[in-house]
Amino acid sequence: MIHPFLSVVALCNSAFLIAIFVVRKNPASPLLRKIGKTYLVLFIPAGIAGIVIVLVEHADPSYLISLAAFLAYLGLEALFDYVLKVDFRSNWKLVVPYLVLYYVYNYGFFVMPWKQDLVLGIILLSLFIAQLVTNAITHPRSKKKPGTA
Repeated sequence: MIHPFLSVVALCNSAFLIAIFVVRKNPASPLLRKIGKTYLVLFIPAGIAGIVIVLVEHADPSYLISLAAFLAYLGLEALFDYVLKVDFRSNWKLVVPYLVLYYVYNYGFFVMPWKQDLVLGIILLSLFIAQLVTNAITHPRSKKKPGTA
């Protein structure tokens, strides 16, 4: 049961993140906050459910690593954005662990399903690449300080 569950979570996760990256082109959009909160409300329980499924099924422990990274990523996102309300994305000491968790869980989200179904793995890898491209295109550009090159 972990394979179809993880596949659905991975597909939905990619769709949500791509939507967030597209909508954030306008940071003042109330839709951005709504999608972000919905993302956390849906995926934190999904990550916990995934861990429970892995433990009950005695599935490959590598699923636990990916799901634990996913929950840690979501936890940092919730902590930084909604609890502490800090602009962590401009502080490399905070953003590096966040990005490491992002890449670790996304790797697991396409590699694990790939083991079971090549086509699904390729779809999930393509969606991850779409996340990266969308993120790069819509990422806010840093403003240069006067007098700097």
